[in-house]
Amino acid sequence: MKKRIILLALAFVLVATLFTGCGGGGGNDRTIVIAGKTSSEPQIMGEVFAQLIEHKTDLTVEHTMDLASRIAFEATVQGETHIYPGYTGSLLINYLEQEIDPGTTAEEIIRRAEAGILEQFDLVLLPHVGFQNNFGIAISGEFARANGIVTLSDLAPFTPELVFGGEHEFFDRPDGFYGMAELYGFNFAGTQMMAVGLKYQSFDQGVMDVFVVYTTDSHILGRDLVILEDDRSFFPIYYFHPVVRRDTLEQFPEIREALSVLSGVLTEEDIILYNRMVDEGELNVSAAAALLIEDFGLLN
Repeated sequence: MKKRIILLALAFVLVATLFTGCGGGGGNDRTIVIAGKTSSEPQIMGEVFAQLIEHKTDLTVEHTMDLASRIAFEATVQGETHIYPGYTGSLLINYLEQEIDPGTTAEEIIRRAEAGILEQFDLVLLPHVGFQNNFGIAISGEFARANGIVTLSDLAPFTPELVFGGEHEFFDRPDGFYGMAELYGFNFAGTQMMAVGLKYQSFDQGVMDVFVVYTTDSHILGRDLVILEDDRSFFPIYYFHPVVRRDTLEQFPEIREALSVLSGVLTEEDIILYNRMVDEGELNVSAAAALLIEDFGLLN
């Protein structure tokens, strides 16, 4: 608890510093500010939110970029921003500090996230946009085929000969490495912790044999990887949702209507393609968002 209080206090200071002098991020009281994160996916979707609201309402929208997830969330809680791109599992675990038992249904996770963030943070969870971005455990396709490995349970007997790799955060979270290893009986020969941007390069170079991915990573494309089935349902679901301040929705109910066209629209395969466009420099975030809106006819 003490650690959480310190982290929240630091987050509040950083939020205040980032937004000092910008009057809640907008130049007038009809400006909506969307909290932007550091990776392509929430940046693209945040820009989709922004463009839909600007096209469908008379509100002005600003989209911040490159905020750490906790800073972006705290900015929305404090009212410096108004809309946060959120994932259900993360909302429950990181902010509501609730445990999610293996096998908990998607409907129950969404229900708990919706009720919890409204009660604790005065935030509204709007319907998810369709895709999930879950944790996945990946191995080479060649190794999987040679050894008949399809599920995480299948992997367990091989772990004493394998090195596991992932970003530092994955080793710190309750839905991360140690809980997974305990449930499945993994006993890896070693572990490698690294910055998230180095994982695929490190795997390609043979630094590790097994590693954690996000299931909508664009870097999965073009590689002979197998993402193993989580056959004991350890990982919770991470549906992507717009999260909006309650008072913002009460003042501007047209935001809910503008974003309703996203409900259930996108699949994991869809968002991977737009992530790749940005990750490979084919399009910038704004152009990728505009293309997504056009491709799915969201302005019709």
